[in-house]
Amino acid sequence: MPAPLHSWNVQNVQHWLVAEGLVDYKSIFLKNGIDGPSLLCLTKQDLKDELDIIGLSDRKRLWAAICALTEKAVNPDTHTRPAQPSPPQLQSPTAPYSRQPIGPRAHAV
Repeated sequence: MPAPLHSWNVQNVQHWLVAEGLVDYKSIFLKNGIDGPSLLCLTKQDLKDELDIIGLSDRKRLWAAICALTEKAVNPDTHTRPAQPSPPQLQSPTAPYSRQPIGPRAHAV
């Protein structure tokens, strides 16, 4: 199981960038010492102003990956637990039941 995001070091963030296909940002994140706690605190504006990521599509792609990662860190159960099957539909105990036999013998007394 991977270490919690808040305890990631710079190298963990570098590995995450590679795993996410965001290799182009490794040097920027390394130069700025972005570790797990820093990653948790980044804002969209930081990507533009502090990290100088110019392209809008680049910032959006990076921001989406950061949001997905932080969501997993905050709510790990929603990403690892298999979906729970819904309970079977049961008939209501008050539903009318016919206790009379069915078929030709039903009317023979």
